[in-house]
Parts: sequence; C-alpha cells; structure tokens
Amino acid sequence: QGDWSSDVCSSDLGTLDTLNELAAAINDDANYNTTLTTALATKLPLAGGTMTGNVTYSDNVKAQFGTSQDLQIYHDGSNSYITDVGTGALVIQSNGTAIVLEKTDGENMILANPDRDVKLYYNGSEKLATTSTGIYVT
Repeated sequence: QGDWSSDVCSSDLGTLDTLNELAAAINDDANYNTTLTTALATKLPLAGGTMTGNVTYSDNVKAQFGTSQDLQIYHDGSNSYITDVGTGALVIQSNGTAIVLEKTDGENMILANPDRDVKLYYNGSEKLATTSTGIYVT
C-alpha cells in the first residue's frame, strides 16, 4: 500500500515551492492589486458589460440565446439563418421609422412603416402597398 504522501507529493514539491514563491512575490508586490484590477477591468464581466469588438464565429457555430437555446443565429457556409426553435412567435419590433428588408446594396425588398403602409418590391420596384382603405397594386 505504501505511504501516499511520499509517493504522490514528493515529485511535486519543486512545483509547490515554485508556486509558493510566486504567491509570496505577488503578495509582496505593492502594485499587484492595482495591476490585477486594471487587467481584469479590460475583460468582459460575467454579468453585464460592453463588448467593444467583433465576435467571429466559424461556419455552423451558432450564437444561441435563451435557457433552451430557443433563438439561434448562424451561417452554414452557404446560407445564413435566424432560427426560432422555441415556443411562441419570432417578433421583430421597431420604435424607429421603419422595418426594412433589403439587399446588401440597399435595394428595398420589403418596407414596413409603423402606423402606415407596408410596401413589397420586385427587383427594387414597388409592386404592392397597403393603404388606409386597402391595397395599391402597381
């Protein structure tokens, strides 16, 4: 059976001494707490905080939101997805002037103006719009 303390710990004593020396040196450093606090302040906290740079995900890696990962945003190498796999509706809200679905060159595909009209476009040309009395078709 042997003496576990001599079998297990004897090879790690040099490491333990080094860690103890490191801990002592840190405690002796009058600037350590300030340096550590400053370094940690540049990191995003676990609760809250502000992201100031881009987050890059590889293909098929999902940004998942909700306790059950109900909302997923990802790119599969060919297509991009916003997927609601939970219960309820996928709701897009705006307190701004409009909700716009457009091509990357700015060409409108759908334009929804709050408390006003909704317009549908074909190849950048308006084809259908809602009005206060119904619809207008071009």
